[in-house]
Amino acid sequence: MTIDANSVLRLDQSYASGNTWVVTVTADSLTSKTIHATVICSPEQHTMVFSPPRVLQGFDPEVVPVNCPVGQFPTGGGGRVSGGEVYVFASNPNGDRWEFGVEKATGGPRTVEAFVVCSPKLHRQFFSPPSTMTSLGGATARQPCPTGEVTGGGALGTGTALDNTTFDGNGWRVGATNVSGAPQTLTAAAVCTG
Repeated sequence: MTIDANSVLRLDQSYASGNTWVVTVTADSLTSKTIHATVICSPEQHTMVFSPPRVLQGFDPEVVPVNCPVGQFPTGGGGRVSGGEVYVFASNPNGDRWEFGVEKATGGPRTVEAFVVCSPKLHRQFFSPPSTMTSLGGATARQPCPTGEVTGGGALGTGTALDNTTFDGNGWRVGATNVSGAPQTLTAAAVCTG
């Protein structure tokens, strides 16, 4: 998903629903904004797995993981949220699972589900060096795949709000805004065909 450079939007959720990808964002104002959802399609057989719903009560950041079936590899993922606004600070592969990290933006409980798209075909994970964000600043990170390879990717950060995560040439590019009062880091994750 990419957002127009003049927009200030926060990614709330990004997930698959059948053969459609759903992206929900929150705008900073009543001004119209433009978003572009990016879908990477494949004729290969894939399995989608959702985590059990997790209810968030407190304001602490939480990571909701979901595993691929044994012998399969994550190619992408995300999460969906109900009950109110959140900051998505991570949506990334980690071994044989996908992790969806959120922090509540306002009071009240939230229900969060992570999901992962899995393939029996080997996919490798590559991570960029961390990009540093000053307090309330922003950053972009990019991780390439070997030439001719890329299928998906994600981002890892804490104290951040992801505002874009998309393919970029033969790699994956992510952007985020620091929503904390301290310096933070952002890392891009590329999931590459083996």
